[in-house]
Amino acid sequence: MAPVSIFLICAYPRCMKWLCSYGDQALAMRKSAYKSIGGVRNLKMMEDFEMVSRVRRIALASGGRIEILPDKAKCSARRWEKNGIVRNSILNWTFVAAYVWGGISPDKIFEYYYR
Repeated sequence: MAPVSIFLICAYPRCMKWLCSYGDQALAMRKSAYKSIGGVRNLKMMEDFEMVSRVRRIALASGGRIEILPDKAKCSARRWEKNGIVRNSILNWTFVAAYVWGGISPDKIFEYYYR
């Protein structure tokens, strides 16, 4: 099985079970919902994760839902091709853990990401 297929097999359940998507998965919502959550915060990194986390909390608390649409989105694979799927996935998980549990600022994560 190709590494991309393995990656997709792992990403889809994460999105479905834990309602945890990232910006490169083409996030979309109604304008009214976007306004009600306060939009995307002005962060150097983790802005997509932070917004989805807020949406997820609200959805779970109110009986709402996050839908995964069957359509495909095209995004740049440049970083995935440069780092490889395994290394890039580990980096992304590390950034999320550093942000959520380590209290590392988006600015510090940005510095590491782009060095």
